Amino acid sequence: STNELLFSAPQRWSFFTLFRGVGMRRSVDGRCGNSLKRRSLHRITPRRSTRLSSQAACALSVEHLEERRLLSVTPEMLLSNGGFSSNPENFTQVGEAVFFTATTNDFGTELWVTYGTSFSTRMVADINPGTVSSNPFNLVAYEDRLVFAARDSSNNYEPWISDGTEAGTFRIKDINPLGSSMLSLELNPYSYAPGSQVFTPFNGDLYFSAYERDHGLELWKTDGTESGTVLVADINPGAVGSYAGGFTFESEYGLPALFNGGFVESGGNLFFGANTATEGFELWKTDGTQSGT
Repeated sequence: STNELLFSAPQRWSFFTLFRGVGMRRSVDGRCGNSLKRRSLHRITPRRSTRLSSQAACALSVEHLEERRLLSVTPEMLLSNGGFSSNPENFTQVGEAVFFTATTNDFGTELWVTYGTSFSTRMVADINPGTVSSNPFNLVAYEDRLVFAARDSSNNYEPWISDGTEAGTFRIKDINPLGSSMLSLELNPYSYAPGSQVFTPFNGDLYFSAYERDHGLELWKTDGTESGTVLVADINPGAVGSYAGGFTFESEYGLPALFNGGFVESGGNLFFGANTATEGFELWKTDGTQSGT
């Protein structure tokens, strides 16, 4: 058997060379023979060498095997806004694509996508044409597409969906034809509920709270189609709404402020906070149906 000892020695700062040391071990009868004893890695530095030894060694030979170069990474800028910050954020992975929002001088803040190279990094669509921003927010992966909230030139903030192409990016439904169904910091910083309006997967659909004139802010769900985007339940009947997924209080400006909240799935149900005129804010659950809420 062969007693092989593996170790590395640097030839230059950025190179390492792999060697195999083959040792001979003296047997009981005094003759030298090969003995497979152990394998290990030893490093030799320019100032100090590692002493190789084996029990009663007779000879040691060193065989050069290969040179190895240490890996290096060169950072690459994928998006440039002509010397101004593009502020990329809201990174969300869908398959091999990474969606995000970015700001440019020509298009404002819009939806972008990248596959990891500068060539593949591009704006998905100019949802709000021109320099006016669509301000996409609440980005979430849904099956093989992206669902998010954004505004175009005529419909304010509504739920949108995208497959990463301009033709495949469109508004799912105009829930509130008279304004925005997805409340935004830009519209009212005291009524934005990031927890309640995050699209939450449950039973194959996405659940969220949305506003429209007849029911106020209530619990909705979508399957990514217009017909499949529906009100789950009118928890607090009337135009006020239940603020499903959050809790509210009166701000110093007399406007309702909505914070925290959100939706959590457990045991086949979706749990959330909601407000009614008779009970105030309490814990609610739904199985996705009106009767099961």
